[in-house]
Amino acid sequence: MKKVMTKRPSALRGRKGMIEFMESKKQQQQSARRKQEDAALNKLLTWFAIAIGYEAVILLIKRYYVNFRGTDMGITVASGISAAFSVLQWAAPALAAAALVWLVLSKKKGKPLAKPAVVTAALLALWGTVFVAYQFGFSGGVDLLSAVAPTAAVLAMVYYLYQREFFCCTVITGCGVLCLWLYRRYFAYHPRVIWTGYILGWLLLAAAAAVFWKLSQTGGKWKKYRVFPDNTSYAPAYATCVVTAAALAAALAAGAAVAFYAIFVLVIWLFCLAVYYTVRLM
Repeated sequence: MKKVMTKRPSALRGRKGMIEFMESKKQQQQSARRKQEDAALNKLLTWFAIAIGYEAVILLIKRYYVNFRGTDMGITVASGISAAFSVLQWAAPALAAAALVWLVLSKKKGKPLAKPAVVTAALLALWGTVFVAYQFGFSGGVDLLSAVAPTAAVLAMVYYLYQREFFCCTVITGCGVLCLWLYRRYFAYHPRVIWTGYILGWLLLAAAAAVFWKLSQTGGKWKKYRVFPDNTSYAPAYATCVVTAAALAAALAAGAAVAFYAIFVLVIWLFCLAVYYTVRLM
């Protein structure tokens, strides 16, 4: 009887300690999850701030250069923008190349990559802006660039709030919509550029399908890096590649009218994917 009485308090203490340990572990997991969510929210807000700033610059260029008024101030500002773009069309690619070399050397030497990566991304964005403005004319180029910031903000939201596979599908579908829009609007004026874009688009679709297949064989890992969860379903990713490739081919074979409807097909497909992956989050 004494032995039973001496063992019972120790058993209760052991059970109580286990419960406290489980509660402490649960609190630590919740705290870590809140920190991850806060970090993702901060990054998302940073992307939104960058997108707003970039859009403001594009709108200012459109207002004071593309649609400027013939006042003294308007002519002065337009002349300044024109001079800046004349310099940047040569300086931007050189600076972007130098920043890329800096990034590669920093990686090889094991130095921190945050600063060179940010500088490289900013200079590449500047180079892309100047290139598009000159390639498609400032009127059409600025209209195209005005869609860059909202698109980047949407992609950032998808990346930080949804599954990575949905982000990849969104990028693929968005590139398809861009190719169709460019084909419908600029094929008559820039056929070589559009053909180049189409060929690159099909090559990227084939490469994306190959990468998805490789990840499906390795449980979502690329070498030692975890890209997708091991229980990822790759059927929506394959279907996205097929639907996008078919939409591009149909538009190229049938003309601009079909390209207009193919854009809606891809948008509807993306909406269906959004519903599917939203349900999977629940």
